[in-house]
Amino acid sequence: MRAADVIARPDSGRTYMAARFELTLVRRPVVKKWNPVTGEMLEQTQPDRIRFRRGLFKAKTKEDVEFLENHPRFGDPVDGFWRVEMPPPPPSQEELSAILGASNDLRQLEEVLEAERRGYARKELLEIVEGQIARLKEAQEAQEPQEAQAAPKRPQPQPKKPATAGAAKG
Repeated sequence: MRAADVIARPDSGRTYMAARFELTLVRRPVVKKWNPVTGEMLEQTQPDRIRFRRGLFKAKTKEDVEFLENHPRFGDPVDGFWRVEMPPPPPSQEELSAILGASNDLRQLEEVLEAERRGYARKELLEIVEGQIARLKEAQEAQEPQEAQAAPKRPQPQPKKPATAGAAKG
C-alpha cells in the first residue's frame, strides 16, 4: 500500500447546525391534483425536505448547499441554522506509520505531500513531510558530486603496436 493512500481526506459534504434539535425545511411541498367534477384525487407529488437530525445536517449535493445558503433562516442564531466548519482530525497512527515508512523515498513523500494538500492540509503534517523532502534532496545533491569524483577513471585502451617482420620470423 502506498503511503499517500493512507492520508485522510475530508468529507465531501458541508455540515450545517440548527438552533433546534429537530428542524425540517421544505424545498417542495406535497401537491395534490383533484378532479373538479368527481372530487377524486388524481395525482400527488412527493415532497422534498431537508431534515436536521439532532441539530445537524450534512449537505452532500450542490443543490442542497444552494438551497440552504439562500434560505431566509440561514445564519439566524435564534431560529435558523448555519454552516459549521469541522476541524481536521489529528494525524492517525496509521498515517504517521505510513509517512515514517516512506521517509527515505522521495517519490512517495511527494505523493503524501500532494495528498495532504488536496485533503485537510494539516500544517503540522505538511511541515514534517516538506522538511523530510528538503533533507532528502540536500542529501541527493551532496551525494551526486561525490559520486562523480569517486567514479574510477577507466584506463584508455592502448593502440596495438604493429607486428614487426623480425618478430614474426623469430
